[in-house]
Amino acid sequence: MRRENLHIVNLKEGEEQGNALAYLVRSFSKWFPEMANSPPELMRAHRIGPPCKSSAPPRTIILKCLRFTDRDRILRCARKKDVEVAGQIIHFTTDFSDVTAQRRRPCYPIMDWARSLGFQAFLLYPAIIKLTRGSDQLLFQDPNEAAKFIDSMEPQNSSKESQ
Repeated sequence: MRRENLHIVNLKEGEEQGNALAYLVRSFSKWFPEMANSPPELMRAHRIGPPCKSSAPPRTIILKCLRFTDRDRILRCARKKDVEVAGQIIHFTTDFSDVTAQRRRPCYPIMDWARSLGFQAFLLYPAIIKLTRGSDQLLFQDPNEAAKFIDSMEPQNSSKESQ
């Protein structure tokens, strides 16, 4: 079951000093002060894959929470503010299967493009792009359709800026 899992990306290798679980238990109250009174219950944590060379990006940490609600609380807190450790901003993401991750990958650049044009962009499970601006909400099952829509919006925005 991946439902209670989280990925922690960009945490410098060795920061956890050999015990990822103990490090994360100590760190969550510092990173998210609102969790200090009721910290999430964590079952296990470890790096994914073999150790890398020092020039490679740090390996992802996979974290298993005892409860799905703890995983959601962590994600909610991580969305509110960036967490910086040793000069690097770390990211918290859900643990999806390889198939789902592959379906979602083409959506990210399109969502960034939409955000640059003033849309709020969300990715719904499994790979549905939701764009919101004002009271308008649009859902796109296909990233190419979303790209066409955004492309049709861009000339209108640039002509308004030149006036």
